[in-house]
Amino acid sequence: REIILISEVAKMLSISHDTCRRWAVEGRIPAFRYNGRGQWRAFRDDINKFLETHQAKPNPDLKEGEQQ
Repeated sequence: REIILISEVAKMLSISHDTCRRWAVEGRIPAFRYNGRGQWRAFRDDINKFLETHQAKPNPDLKEGEQQ
């Protein structure tokens, strides 16, 4: 499973990095703290499922595997 940065999640969801981090803290998106340093990450397939569940489409400017 591919782990992605919270900044990439924000880009996929077309929201700001701060909003994405806040949603992760609130449990609104499927994300987790990584490496005990408080950095947020997510599994790409979980975010894609989140997008499908919420009837949203990924940001077309972000290509598969591309990172910010």
